[in-house]
Amino acid sequence: MTNYYIEKDNKIVLFDTNKKRIQTTLKFMPQYQNLEIKETNKEIIMRNNTFVFVESIQDELLQEAKETKIAQINLAKEEAFKQGIIYNNEHFDCDDRAQDRTGNRLILMQAMPVETLEWLDFDYKSVTLSANQFYELCTAIFERIQEIEFKTGEFLDAVSNAATQEDLDNIVIEY
Repeated sequence: MTNYYIEKDNKIVLFDTNKKRIQTTLKFMPQYQNLEIKETNKEIIMRNNTFVFVESIQDELLQEAKETKIAQINLAKEEAFKQGIIYNNEHFDCDDRAQDRTGNRLILMQAMPVETLEWLDFDYKSVTLSANQFYELCTAIFERIQEIEFKTGEFLDAVSNAATQEDLDNIVIEY
């Protein structure tokens, strides 16, 4: 696509894809009437209230897109933790706090073994678990947390290695 533009002091002050329209606009902008209408196939966009060639800010745009993708990854990660896990048809928390609580209880169980214990599910309802079931629940929580953390690391590596917007768009964030 051809763009027509007027440049003053090395800054694009006016541009359009229609040459006649830019010529008409100039009639109402006498400060630019003596300036040459230039033609280019380069993409021009408005950025920070200034017209710029996209190619001149590609690195900046890519960096911003990477920051946006990292924010999306972090939101998806937190959402994955909030979803919890299903164990024995019961819904349980699966986040750092759940890991701390279950880890602390495991330490206590080593000092004071029990056959059964009461544990709270995702909705704070009491669930009776055997010691073995509790160990299995802890394992499931730890494995899920590790899975989320490893996937997050993979997503962040992919963002870091992305060289184009297309590379970023191809990163599908699924936990």
